[in-house]
Amino acid sequence: MRDYLRKFIQNSWAVFIFILLFDGALLWKTGPAAIAADAKWYADAAHQLVALQFNFSTYFSQIQSPISPVFYITFVTLVALCQKLLGAYWLQGVLLVNVGALACSGTLVVRLVLRLTKQKSAAFIALLLFLSCLEMFNWARFVLTDTIFMALSCALFYSLARAVTAEVPQTAKKHALLALVLLFLAPFSRPTGVILFPIVAVLYFARIVEKARIINRRPLLLAVIGFLFFISVADAYLMQDIRRWPLPGAEALRLPYYAKLYHGGVMINARPETYAAPPQSLFEFLALNARRLVYFFAFWSSKGYSRGHNLALAVFFVPVYFLSLKALINGLRRCSNLAHEAETALLMACVFVLGFAFFHAHTEIDYDWRYRLPVLPPLIFIAALGFASRGAVLKAQ
Repeated sequence: MRDYLRKFIQNSWAVFIFILLFDGALLWKTGPAAIAADAKWYADAAHQLVALQFNFSTYFSQIQSPISPVFYITFVTLVALCQKLLGAYWLQGVLLVNVGALACSGTLVVRLVLRLTKQKSAAFIALLLFLSCLEMFNWARFVLTDTIFMALSCALFYSLARAVTAEVPQTAKKHALLALVLLFLAPFSRPTGVILFPIVAVLYFARIVEKARIINRRPLLLAVIGFLFFISVADAYLMQDIRRWPLPGAEALRLPYYAKLYHGGVMINARPETYAAPPQSLFEFLALNARRLVYFFAFWSSKGYSRGHNLALAVFFVPVYFLSLKALINGLRRCSNLAHEAETALLMACVFVLGFAFFHAHTEIDYDWRYRLPVLPPLIFIAALGFASRGAVLKAQ
């Protein structure tokens, strides 16, 4: 039995098929989610694209959307293809693609953990955490862009990590090229795909600094924290009075909408129990940003959920946060028993997670935490590394 499990976790296709069957069976039992407002727009847009015979030029000139439809064209095209090829069963086709995207994400995380830690137990922990994540499965039941974008972001993270940690230069170049392609595809999957550009830029700069041995990690970390604080101050100053925006295009960037959320004390959109008093001073705007950053990771404030739903969230997030904290503490104290490549990938995963969290803390956190979906695979990766570094603290002592 033990030999069978070892062979299973080492076989990426076996892991992929297992996740696909597991989540597919859950979807079969629970059924698809209702077509919500956003989902209806995607369905209608896809229907219009099919009616235009996939004439994208005409489609972009006719479609009505509060945000440029270019940012959603990948998913709309996918839904349109399902409508064209599957007819009345197009919904099942989209959900099957979502489950496939889940399986791809889980397989990449497990494979990366196994490659960098050489510990099959850590890879199994990554798989178990992935399967226990109700939040990821729940959004796969919707006709929404989020699951596909999560898979694309996860593939980008995997490619970057492989490019940085690969021992063979040719392998590193191959993964770097793939990462570049995924990076430029991201904004066509969701508007938040643009976040990946500064995230990758930070990772690239950090890699240059590390290879050149210009500066060690702690001063670099302090410099990054200082830069993020400066951005927070600038954002708070702007949100106090949107008329301070010096350039055209404030409406296109949705700045008035975000300012309205700020002035309403909104933490999590449409969850009044999380709202704060409307901020007045610059310090209060900064405090709102800080509290939003915490709420981005929250699972304990979901009062609208059932007890079972909240319990399922706790089953996933409590061990993930505990193991992630362990990984970070061991890494900062330099008492981790992980290889240098694993520590480098750990740092990259942290940048991914904090990049998305920082952006949404300064813009909007969705009603059901939908916008944190892309950070869940990197979080599972960090947690698995935390498990793999077990015993490191005792050794340091």
